[in-house]
Amino acid sequence: MLLGVAATGAGIGLLVRPSERDHGRTDGRSPQAPPDHLPSTAAGPVDLLLDVRASPASPAAQKSLAAFAIAQAARGRDAVPDLVDLLRKPDIDCGKQWEFTDGQLREYPSVRAACLDALRRIDTPDSTRALRSWLDVTEVAGEAYLVGLALSERGETGFAPRLLDVAVEADGSVPLEMVRLAAVSDPSVTARRIADGAPRGAEDRDAGVLARGLAFVPWEQAAPVARGLLEETAVTGKARVRYAEALLARPEADALRVVREAFERGAFPAKAAGELAEHAVAARAFGEDLRAAREGDSAARARAEARAVEARRLIDAAERAGAEGTEALRSRLASRLERGR
Repeated sequence: MLLGVAATGAGIGLLVRPSERDHGRTDGRSPQAPPDHLPSTAAGPVDLLLDVRASPASPAAQKSLAAFAIAQAARGRDAVPDLVDLLRKPDIDCGKQWEFTDGQLREYPSVRAACLDALRRIDTPDSTRALRSWLDVTEVAGEAYLVGLALSERGETGFAPRLLDVAVEADGSVPLEMVRLAAVSDPSVTARRIADGAPRGAEDRDAGVLARGLAFVPWEQAAPVARGLLEETAVTGKARVRYAEALLARPEADALRVVREAFERGAFPAKAAGELAEHAVAARAFGEDLRAAREGDSAARARAEARAVEARRLIDAAERAGAEGTEALRSRLASRLERGR
């Protein structure tokens, strides 16, 4: 039997052992227990997912977790209290990384991840409340992102600040996706957080993943923040370079212009000139517009051509600052444009 389930009534339970490691955490501590106002169940004890407990890293465990999430989603709102009870229990680490494809988990890193995935599939008010309550207490980036996706799909708002709180303390690729989701769901909050969170002072600290939000916030909200951060002398040099890299990833020529003008004012160290110019030429957004232009998209062609003008100006500024390899960058830019025609 795939799930290895013995059941009493409608409730479910899980005999688990504490996780040996907590994916997404950087300090080794486990998340807090959720607040008491989460719904609970009085169902009797049950031993669920025996093969997960016996061999959590096995392919059989992944099959069981997938079947479990589907089965609980099929129960609908009746499953919510039981899933919350499982979230309260010590987690089982399944030895998988938090990896998402098109917003879907590729594998379950833990039993808790399967519970959250099941709650994501149950679109009811009590499920939404449970997800919000879990977001308030989890410090695991993957869990927070999974909850954020669920809330976004339901048109919920107000969760971006907590996503950003968790993202800035985590490592890996998931925090970047969390910043992207926060920027899409609440661009104004994300823009303010980027501005307020800028590293300032004598210590040359990096801006971290939060800086990447400038690539995702709509340009009308990103532009004033970007200009302010690149003009403010108290912002560290490393941070300004990170903000510039995020801006150079955008499709708008105006974003490149902001970077170039800041560079000409001396906002970046001279040694960063060549690196920034290379970012301007190699940006994915530039390539996407060039591909669309080849297919007849006139708006994409106009963006690409305007961007190329600013990229040339940035290369010229880099050359004046003594950067090496500027001729190669010009050739690369010309080649990309030629392929886009």
